[in-house]
Amino acid sequence: MTDGEITNTSAPSGNLNWEELLQQLYPRALAIAGRIMRDRELAHDVAQNALLKVYRHLGEVRDSQALPAWLNRVVSNEAYLALRVYQREAVSETVASLAGTAGDPAERATFRTEFLRAMRTLPPEFQEAVVLCDVMGWKVQDAAAHCGVPLGTLKSRLSRGRENLRGLLSDFRQRREERAVDRPMEDLLFDYLEGRLDAVAEAQLESRLAQDQDLRGRLAEQREFLRLLHSLTGKISLSSAEIAAKMGEVYAEIRDYSHITEQTLISGGSPQTLVHQTWFKKPDLLRSEAQHPLLGSFIAIVRGQDAVLMAGNNAKPQRTRVEAEMLKSMGVDFGATLRALSTGHSTRLLGTEYVEGRNSYHLLLLQAAPGAAEGQVSTHIWLDKLTWMPLLTEEYNSEGVLVSRKVVRNLTLNTGLPDSLFEFPPEVSSEAAPAPEAKAPRACSLAEVKAALPFEPFLLTDSPLVLHSCHLVDIAGSPIALLNYHLPGDPLPEVTLTQAAVYHTNLPPGIPREEIEIGGEKGIYIPMETFKVKGFVSLQRDGVYLNLGGNGSKEQILAWAGSLAQDRGGQNAET
Repeated sequence: MTDGEITNTSAPSGNLNWEELLQQLYPRALAIAGRIMRDRELAHDVAQNALLKVYRHLGEVRDSQALPAWLNRVVSNEAYLALRVYQREAVSETVASLAGTAGDPAERATFRTEFLRAMRTLPPEFQEAVVLCDVMGWKVQDAAAHCGVPLGTLKSRLSRGRENLRGLLSDFRQRREERAVDRPMEDLLFDYLEGRLDAVAEAQLESRLAQDQDLRGRLAEQREFLRLLHSLTGKISLSSAEIAAKMGEVYAEIRDYSHITEQTLISGGSPQTLVHQTWFKKPDLLRSEAQHPLLGSFIAIVRGQDAVLMAGNNAKPQRTRVEAEMLKSMGVDFGATLRALSTGHSTRLLGTEYVEGRNSYHLLLLQAAPGAAEGQVSTHIWLDKLTWMPLLTEEYNSEGVLVSRKVVRNLTLNTGLPDSLFEFPPEVSSEAAPAPEAKAPRACSLAEVKAALPFEPFLLTDSPLVLHSCHLVDIAGSPIALLNYHLPGDPLPEVTLTQAAVYHTNLPPGIPREEIEIGGEKGIYIPMETFKVKGFVSLQRDGVYLNLGGNGSKEQILAWAGSLAQDRGGQNAET
């Protein structure tokens, strides 16, 4: 962004749009910090702290032409402050004595981060005096000459800066002995990313991160989600408590809702659209109706953890139970949905737009293209600004071609839906024993699949398809693995494979099927001609029950099923 663009869009006024201001200034601030810090994560910290100072004092700027130079100066000062403290081998005796750590080298090492955090709260002129005299070790006369102020002024700034720091750091030793060890890891990671942990807690967490690869993965996910929250809230600093409060605020906006969802698959032949209608009422009443191309009408009614499913025009209702964790993905917890969407993606807020008559955030999610040497798959999502409900989702492959589109229409909120809408059919006995509990699949690695299954997993062989994701779900005590294979650069699966030591095919009666034989094993083939699944194969091999659905001709689907072979360690266990 040029100086002129900053001046034109950010001229001081009494009514600044901070969300737009942040979007426009942050890239420039990050670029300045990056050139100085030479470390991307430190540069993000510097840019955020600098913009916080800009926000606090923006009303003091009277000449809009001075804004670009002022921004450069604030970011540069913040970067140089960080460099001085991080690059210094030890904190001076004067500074260390403020918290009683002068005689303990180990404590002084962790104290540096605590000191930097406290320094950021001081006025810039106090920061400069303390850094020059107490961090860099300059004489007060030299520091006064460097700052271009009288000696008395420099001494006053140094004294007041030390006094402020003493108050901020007075409980440092006490807090070392009162570390909170029972906080949820999610909260610790959020506060670590926001620089809100004290130095010792930060050092302890970093020690765990160095030894735990899974924890490092969770940290990366939290970092991306946190950046997305910054964009949505317009804040550049959020504590774990503030995040929880914001999620609760969004959740509280909805008492009930209804809408129609149209999901269209655009790639591979003529577009196919699946339409379903949803009604939800707090805390846990849900009804969903759809017209499936193969199964006919499909109705699901959920009341707490009890549920009834009806598939087919004349199908008998089936009772089941819904896992508590699966309930979280239903209803109104769109904050959790947002977290799931941001996992594994880099995210950007592109602005606000109107979708289906509602003001919405426009987000861009980017992810490395599966199996492609270069390129990214992208997802555009428009979130309702009030509830964070996804109103429109568009997925593009690595060549920029739209492959799927999901739009929410006729959204109504808080109309007082009647409980009768969620009643079970009268033929469903409340005393009947429910079917096995329905659970949500858990994303995992291929190594975790291997550890969970009592047999070596079957994988596709001799195929250009790429193993993109793995999931596990437990049904009646038996693990079932679900593997998704993609064409290189395509965000949607081309083949979905499930496998378990128990029979897990659950198809309504009356669906046309034909017997087949693959590699001497008998099975069934079902033509589907439905959403991304043209056919389905079910067979048993070496005591393992296998189901394969694919987006291809019957011959291609049978070829995929015939290529299945048990993995003996040849594929990447970290998929």
